[in-house]
Amino acid sequence: MPRSRPSPANATGAASRHSTTSERVLSERAQSTVPRVHFRDLFVYREDFYSIGVEMGSGRFYLSIPVSNRLVDYEEYYEIDLKMLDAFLDDPAKARAFADRARNREEDARLLVPPPPQRGTG
Repeated sequence: MPRSRPSPANATGAASRHSTTSERVLSERAQSTVPRVHFRDLFVYREDFYSIGVEMGSGRFYLSIPVSNRLVDYEEYYEIDLKMLDAFLDDPAKARAFADRARNREEDARLLVPPPPQRGTG
């Protein structure tokens, strides 16, 4: 005997349960321990591929560089103190040197947000 097909009501119910489960999982992920941060660029140096700004929640300054992996483009944010900020604004060559060290992963101790498992390159 041929198997009966589920009625549209059953299919909708299954999809609805799946959707609710997906929403719950996404909601749980959103509430995970990933820090919530809001970065605001103050100075953008397009020709040298870095920016300087402030993380609004904490007031910490950063220098960020664009990074890419095979899945996504994103930015890495490196904390800088007020002395470094002043030095970088006074002498962009110092900021470029810092950005180059960040690209070479020599400034990882200053990362404000941990990189993803499949870390990209700058």
